[in-house]
Amino acid sequence: MVRVPYIDMEMLAPLPDDPSPYNPDWMSANNIHRAMANHPEALRVFWPRIGAWMRFKSTLEPRLRELAIIQASYVTASSYEFAHHVHYAESIGMTHDDILAIIDESNGKTSNLTELERTVLKAARDLTLKVQIDDATWAFLDAHLRRENLIELVLVTSYYNHIIRLVTALQIGIEGGKEHETSLAPYLERYAPPSDIGVWR
Repeated sequence: MVRVPYIDMEMLAPLPDDPSPYNPDWMSANNIHRAMANHPEALRVFWPRIGAWMRFKSTLEPRLRELAIIQASYVTASSYEFAHHVHYAESIGMTHDDILAIIDESNGKTSNLTELERTVLKAARDLTLKVQIDDATWAFLDAHLRRENLIELVLVTSYYNHIIRLVTALQIGIEGGKEHETSLAPYLERYAPPSDIGVWR
């Protein structure tokens, strides 16, 4: 059960130094935003200025970005981020087989993804679990990505590791019910959590 109340955006007063509404295009009725509304200033900083930039202004290929995010979400068994980003990944053309490939790579199996995609997964996995990227992985990515895109890959993976820990610590639940068009819970039934963790968190 969530550890803080969910607060609707329209209940928040504007910040004195930033009087724009709390529900512009970058904001949503998602539970993560409603939980973070308990700290309006942090909400204002982290989502529109960092998260929205990563999704809408970063030049890293969206498929590579989502591979990294889903990889980090999967190996940490983050139910909220995994479900949300598998759902979003479908909207940019990723398939069920792509998600299974991420799971295979996480379990030490070789998938049919490209070498670049598999190396992106390794970098995201190692950064998430080992807090570093080894020299060989970095050298390969440096040879195949523009330097700014490689930095963006590290930023995206690191940022979503922050989000993963936030939703897990606050026990933020997946949306569902009348106010949401789609329940994301079936994604957690479709894909098994990592065997070393055993359950979705």
